[in-house]
Amino acid sequence: MLLEFVFRYAQLQYSPERICLRLGMSREQREIFLGRLEDPDDPISIKYNQGLIIGDYKVDKMLEKAGRQGNALAIAELSTRLYHRKQEQNKKDLFGIDR
Repeated sequence: MLLEFVFRYAQLQYSPERICLRLGMSREQREIFLGRLEDPDDPISIKYNQGLIIGDYKVDKMLEKAGRQGNALAIAELSTRLYHRKQEQNKKDLFGIDR
């Protein structure tokens, strides 16, 4: 149940801290949860990152569809999102900076 909750709220771009608040976690539970998110092999971290990726994909897909229908703002927004995503990847690749 927790994994599905994390996945759904990550799709909506909820921060880990906001998910903790939504779940009503105590300070101790929050520290454990946030620690698990830092471990790339932990199921919670995997589900959170999958949720972020799926959420981005859904937004990109909707913008791309609107762009094909002639919506110039959707085309511009998709281009901006792709540009920022590329910049984030460059920071990670070159300097090890993640988000």
